[in-house]
Amino acid sequence: MLCADRVDYSLREFPKRNAKFCLNNLTVFDGKIVFKNKKAAKIFAFKFLDLQKLHWGSFEANSRWFIFANLLKYAMDKKIIKFSDFDKYDKYIIERLEKSKDEKISKTLKILTNKSLKNFPLSKVRQKRKFRRVDPQFLEKEKLWTLGEIDKSFQKRLLKSKKLNELGTKTPILPYFEEVS
Repeated sequence: MLCADRVDYSLREFPKRNAKFCLNNLTVFDGKIVFKNKKAAKIFAFKFLDLQKLHWGSFEANSRWFIFANLLKYAMDKKIIKFSDFDKYDKYIIERLEKSKDEKISKTLKILTNKSLKNFPLSKVRQKRKFRRVDPQFLEKEKLWTLGEIDKSFQKRLLKSKKLNELGTKTPILPYFEEVS
């Protein structure tokens, strides 16, 4: 189903033409955010899956989140940051990390600024990825339909995307951090 948050962050990243078309074909029906037609629902659903594969669930995104999570765990273990720091702004935590002068933290922050992480050796362990998906509803002849219940091409693509996502990603190994499973 659609929610304002998913519509918002998706349309920001869609090609402008697709975003405009989808936005112009949104409506509220029976208290739900739905599309006015199947074409808009299908464009939205397929573009959403593209973003899941190529952006939100990509090797780069997954690797960066994994590396950063391990960096935060390390910083907490070293008492550079504490759990209550997460109640503050992100910038506060980054500043604490940068000011720490810890060599592992400095190296890791520098690595995270690399344009690509593909040149690092990869872990043998695959990290699970969050699978984002939508199965939008649309109106046709004043009846509400879900794309997945009537569109075979979307059903196939959704299943294929889900299986690919379940494989997970091998993330880069940073030589100074132990491999975490």
